[in-house]
Amino acid sequence: MKWSFTSKKREIISLRFFGINLDKFKFKINSFQQGRKTQKLKYKPKKKPLQKIDLKGFPLSNVLICFFSCLIAGFCLPSNSAGWISAFKAGFAFFALIPFFRILLTCNSIKMAGLFSFVGGFAFNIWAFKFILGIYPLDWMDIPNDLSFWASIIGLLLATLLQASFWAIYGIIFKLMQNTIGINVFTSLKASLLWIFLIEQINLYVSAIPWSFYYQTQQANSVFIQIADFMGASSISFTLIFINITLTLLSLFLFPESKSKYYSNKKNYKENKLSLDLNQIIPLCLQGLVLILILYTYGFFSLANKDSTESFINQKKALLLQADLPIEQTRFLQSNAQSYLKLLNELNFSNQQISLIALPEGSLSKEQANIFSQKALMLSPITDLIIGNYFNDSALQKTYNSAIAFKAKVKLEKKNHFSCQLNDYKPVSKKPQIYIKRILVPFGEFIPFPEFFGFILEKFNLDYLVKNNFTTDDKPIVFDLNAGKFAPILCYEIAYPKIIHQQVKKGAEVLILMGDISWFHSQKQDLAWQMLSLAKFRAIESRRDILIIINQGPLAIINRYGEIKQLNLSSQSLIADYNLNSKTSYFTLSQWL
Repeated sequence: MKWSFTSKKREIISLRFFGINLDKFKFKINSFQQGRKTQKLKYKPKKKPLQKIDLKGFPLSNVLICFFSCLIAGFCLPSNSAGWISAFKAGFAFFALIPFFRILLTCNSIKMAGLFSFVGGFAFNIWAFKFILGIYPLDWMDIPNDLSFWASIIGLLLATLLQASFWAIYGIIFKLMQNTIGINVFTSLKASLLWIFLIEQINLYVSAIPWSFYYQTQQANSVFIQIADFMGASSISFTLIFINITLTLLSLFLFPESKSKYYSNKKNYKENKLSLDLNQIIPLCLQGLVLILILYTYGFFSLANKDSTESFINQKKALLLQADLPIEQTRFLQSNAQSYLKLLNELNFSNQQISLIALPEGSLSKEQANIFSQKALMLSPITDLIIGNYFNDSALQKTYNSAIAFKAKVKLEKKNHFSCQLNDYKPVSKKPQIYIKRILVPFGEFIPFPEFFGFILEKFNLDYLVKNNFTTDDKPIVFDLNAGKFAPILCYEIAYPKIIHQQVKKGAEVLILMGDISWFHSQKQDLAWQMLSLAKFRAIESRRDILIIINQGPLAIINRYGEIKQLNLSSQSLIADYNLNSKTSYFTLSQWL
């Protein structure tokens, strides 16, 4: 039996029983009306009906479009791929964000713009940070495997949510600008400037993990990225976002968004702010074409003149070593100099005129580094050393992640280009030079907010991690060696252009990146390619060659044009040819960064 209630002038009960129409049995309910006539009812305020949640401004389809648009853009980030795949990914980044920006332009409120941007930022960054899952397992830190698995999951989510929040702020300001000013020929310019200012520049110095930059999608586009020496890597992101938004506006002109009733119901919203005419779309497209033309022209010109300038640069050789040490040895200062000395003896490099031997981040303790330097300089007295090391300062009760450099005992000065004699050797000071890491990785090298996180770690008997925090320094040190003047870079300091430019301004002629990715187990390759891509842009910005030496990772040399000249992903040694350069790029000299 089914009952249905309807209300008109009179209340009628309609009965339907097994499909038989019983409407002829209608009962008039007059009791309420009679009561109204006979007695005065007290006033009762009407209850407001429950309002339905309006999902028209936030449809599931738009959420999915934003998610997959930005997820596909995330796939364009660096990975272990080469050839046409890398070229395809670099080209796809020019229009991967069109669906995302189209929804951002046509959504009905500022709140929705923030939510859509948050969803897009989450999708983009969860792909960029997937290597965090490689931290599992953490049994070497006495953390149970099941707990370390969840720690990696939580770390991935926290990193992604943090970066997605910057995207959300971008979407809110983007929509405020649209509602206030509307769409005009400067829309792409303003939105692109907002992107590099908020998601890259502010994020770079506010966020603890600013490792997912859109310019990294172009790491295989060697011609396009040459402009970085003039305007920095952020100018690459600016161009990519500019083209994406311009193509989005072109799509709105060719395929206008269908009018929805919720547009006209919102206050301070005008329909003509979504309308585009030919007088607007033509200048927008011309701006994009001119920008692309300028960047590619500059890139072709830079690479075409590369060979003529290379001949004026002094070329030397460096021996890069990594002993494939597990994290248990490097992080807890248990590594032994014998593992590296054994590699040296097997290589027999004395007849190759090696100017520098370099070891990765955290390879030896300070004491073991001294032992290694004494033995290595005995094998080759004209070879300088740069060693990544951890050391404890017992007097100050501080631990440092640092790099230490030993200048060769003797310096070879050639009187002519064809011969040198024993008396050409001159004694050199043995005092080592030390660089202390300036920017630390949260949770990996220090525990942020120790009062809060220390309380949580104490519950799991992991409070000793807070006590083992590294200490930073703020001095831009340059190693002045016979092999050249080196700017040491430890791990993810490679993401920060400013600290590298400070070193270059102090006279650095070549960069050296020392890292350790033994933490990340199965995800090491993803992390390695991300660091290689960042190194490419730092090399172009400063116009310096960069030596890359990473424990359980790649050994490589990237020239000052961002080209990988030598790369070894599996071996424990690499002899790399590097060039010294004292010329300074415009971007390094500029003070706007």
